[in-house]
Order: sequence, then C-alpha cells, then structure tokens
Amino acid sequence: MKHHVLKKKLEKKGWHEKHISHAIETFIKAEEKKHPMLVKLDRNLGWIALLVSIVINLVVAFALIPLYLTMPTILVIVCIFFFGTCFGLLIDIFIRETDYFLYHHYIIAGIFIPAVSIITVYYTLRLSNIISVYFPAAKSHNLFIVVFTYMISFSLPHIIYKYFEIKETTSE
Repeated sequence: MKHHVLKKKLEKKGWHEKHISHAIETFIKAEEKKHPMLVKLDRNLGWIALLVSIVINLVVAFALIPLYLTMPTILVIVCIFFFGTCFGLLIDIFIRETDYFLYHHYIIAGIFIPAVSIITVYYTLRLSNIISVYFPAAKSHNLFIVVFTYMISFSLPHIIYKYFEIKETTSE
C-alpha cells in the first residue's frame, strides 16, 4: 500500500503519530527484505491481472451471444447493465488498489480497458445481429442503446467512487 494513503487512513481511524510511524517503518522494512523475484512479480502482477481481466471480458462477451439471440432487448439491456457494472467495479477497485501503478499507468488502464470492453460488446452484439438474420426466431438489438448502456454501467462505479471521494474531501 502506498504509505501516504496508509497514513491518511490510520489518521482517520484515530491512530497516534507514533503508531503510524511504526506501522509505516514496518512496511518499509518488509518491502526491503522482499526477494528480488517477488518484487518483479509484484510489479508485473498488475499488468498480468489487467490482461486476465481483458480475456475474461472477451470470454463473457462471447458467452452472452446466445442470450442476445434469445432474449428481448429490455432483458439484454438489464444483463448488459449488470455485467457492465460488475466488470466496471472490478476494474475500478483493481486500478485504485494496485500499488505499483504510476499516474500514466492509471491513464492507460483507465482508458484502454473500458475501450476494449466497449469494442468487445459492440462487436459481439453486431455478430449476434448478423447471426439473427439467418435464424428467424433469433432477436436483433439496437447497437447504440445496448453499447451506450454498457458504457454508462461500466463507468458508474468509478463515477460513484469519485462523487463520494470529492464529497469526503470537501466536508473535511
């Protein structure tokens, strides 16, 4: 954990400065004693997790194709909203809690992953609409509405977090 973040959290919980300093010193000593291979793993773990999350997003998006083909648009929108909110929350927590990310890493992750997710949903829904042409019982959906719903639901956890973060800092 970043030490300044830890210090803020402990101060907020009412810890004394002496105890905060001791806790931070303990963390620093533990980091210094880490095996070099573990340090490399820690630094790359964030990128590995981002890659895994993109792969999971692709798998889930393609797994939704049968649902796109069989469900009416309103249920597709509900499913996409749920999927987008869950995935957005997962990514938002991950990006905030990754210790080794620098500012430009946050920007890359914060733009790249939502873009890949939105593109994935767009193309899987488009594929579903193409398939629905060949099967009379299959349903077709409005790309704009479904992708827009996904985009909003994916961004919602971050927007809510930022709202409460700003509200907390202005009330102090």
